[in-house]
Amino acid sequence: METIIKRVRVLSVDMVFLHGGEPISKPWLLSLVEVLSRHGIKLGLKTRVEMLEKLAGSPLAGLIDALLIEIPSNTTKDLLRKTLYSNLESLSSLGNLYVELLFTDPSPEKSFAENLAELNRSLGKISLDKQPVPIGLHAQSLTEPEILSLMRIINKVCSTVCYVIESSNKISPEEIRCPRCGTIVARRKDVLVIPLRSDSVECPKCGGRVFRSKPNRIKRTYPVLSPIYLPLHRERDIDRIKRTKR
Repeated sequence: METIIKRVRVLSVDMVFLHGGEPISKPWLLSLVEVLSRHGIKLGLKTRVEMLEKLAGSPLAGLIDALLIEIPSNTTKDLLRKTLYSNLESLSSLGNLYVELLFTDPSPEKSFAENLAELNRSLGKISLDKQPVPIGLHAQSLTEPEILSLMRIINKVCSTVCYVIESSNKISPEEIRCPRCGTIVARRKDVLVIPLRSDSVECPKCGGRVFRSKPNRIKRTYPVLSPIYLPLHRERDIDRIKRTKR
């Protein structure tokens, strides 16, 4: 754990974000969260939509700072209703937790558009004082006509903040609008979000909450990928690995 703390200090990052494998299923995660919290280091996690129920019912939900929920585009409406909608409500009640959704393999098909529309209707029920939940579409593998089709779907069905990741340094649209009244509240510069007002988390027109906290000067303008290796301390884990290699 101390190695991780030192690495964070050396790299001078704003947040440690775990995105390899499924962090929520790791037995060491709670210990890591507690150590980072004691040192004042923010932690974010990536998780699959089907793991939400496990997270929502654990103490981890109140300790992490950011959560990226990955949703395969073939996820059924039944699974979204059963796992996502119910747990999003409880997670959104945690004032310090930033939540974002990401469709990992979107396609401009009718079934995807219907899922996106229903998801937007569900997110529209979040109260005025809560931050909206943005929805991202990972479209780096799609052709330009397919990306344009996704943009048309967004313009038609999205009432919350929706965006398309076209490449590692391009996200569309460049303007971010208040999901309640449509006022432009921020702009994108590459992957950075730059609010038009630095003194408020609310929309200047309707007063609805848009951002989690007031904008701060960030330490880095690009992510740093750094693998984390956790040593084995338990004899049974070492024995298990030895048996696997035989």
